[in-house]
Amino acid sequence: MIDFGLVKEMKVAMFVGLFDNTCNVMTATQIRTQLGNAVAMWNVSPMQGHVPWGLSSSPWFIGKIFEAVSINADI
Repeated sequence: MIDFGLVKEMKVAMFVGLFDNTCNVMTATQIRTQLGNAVAMWNVSPMQGHVPWGLSSSPWFIGKIFEAVSINADI
């Protein structure tokens, strides 16, 4: 388990696969609630399951990753 209570400024992006049977949307939503304001982006992809997101290369995903990386640029 990661102690997210130690995070003071960093923001995170959560990418959730709609068809993920390992960490389903309900579980991811609970984690999002626990993280609170640390979650700056919440993305549910209807065409994803529990696969490595790094293998995704769609223009939508690449754009969202660029946004996610930029979230903490000014901290």
